[in-house]
Amino acid sequence: MRGGNSGGPVLNGAGLTIGVIYAQLNSAAIYKQTGSLSPAWAVGARANSDYTGLLDSFSCWVARSVEIPNTAMILAAGRGRRMGVLTTALPKPLLRVGGRAIIDRVLDRLVESGVGRAVINLHHEGDLLREHLSGRDDLSLQFSYESDGLLDTGGGVAKALPLLGTRPFYVINGDVLWFDAVGNSLHALAARFSSTPVDALLLLQPTVGATGYGGIGDFCMLADGQLFRRPEREVAPFIHTGVQILRPSLFKKYPKGPFSLNYIYNRAARQNRLFGLRHEGQWIELNRPQGLAAAAQALQE
Repeated sequence: MRGGNSGGPVLNGAGLTIGVIYAQLNSAAIYKQTGSLSPAWAVGARANSDYTGLLDSFSCWVARSVEIPNTAMILAAGRGRRMGVLTTALPKPLLRVGGRAIIDRVLDRLVESGVGRAVINLHHEGDLLREHLSGRDDLSLQFSYESDGLLDTGGGVAKALPLLGTRPFYVINGDVLWFDAVGNSLHALAARFSSTPVDALLLLQPTVGATGYGGIGDFCMLADGQLFRRPEREVAPFIHTGVQILRPSLFKKYPKGPFSLNYIYNRAARQNRLFGLRHEGQWIELNRPQGLAAAAQALQE
């Protein structure tokens, strides 16, 4: 939502948007941390009410001045049963949208954002997925096999920790697509993560109007971006897009065997270190055939 003549977002109790960049551009903490951004430039951009231009310039600044995680984990091991016969002999990330595999579209977003490594977990028809990706040379790829059984989202990340390193990393579901209306969401996440005492930062989509989603939401968000769970029997205003940044320290203790990333989120929330950033643009969940059709249409628009 944009407000009045300022050209910037109005929080209005709905939590932080990518427009939190306004506050970050004028934050003394960021100036001290990077020493690379002129406060006068930021004020001038606001005075001109050039919101879209400010965000585009911000993406360039992030690429130069903020530590963007160099590694991402792509969750691609699921069986994709809700896709029916489409995934009988193919892993879901190899289904095509607009003539291109879902996994390639996700990896394309990483490459254009400057991420250099991706770790991909494999299970259902994993060899097909690995063979398909053998021709990519625009980023380094490593694979984490779940040969003995699916480990769920949290267990999959935990198993891959030796490959992910000791720095914060992106985690992205292998069955989502997102289209940014302004700026670059992965850059915006990195900027927010670097300026906030946070262990898990989730990219959120407004529940109403989310394409391919039929649930009642996941989180409510405070004005500072802190997240709390949807109250029972209520609809939450935001859903988790499956795009996030996590600290490896979140996995110092975790259950043996399969477990959901919700276990990690809940623990971070209890420590007031679970935050969100509202996505400005379209997000599509590709867990059913209808999602594929919606994504194909979106690519044509």
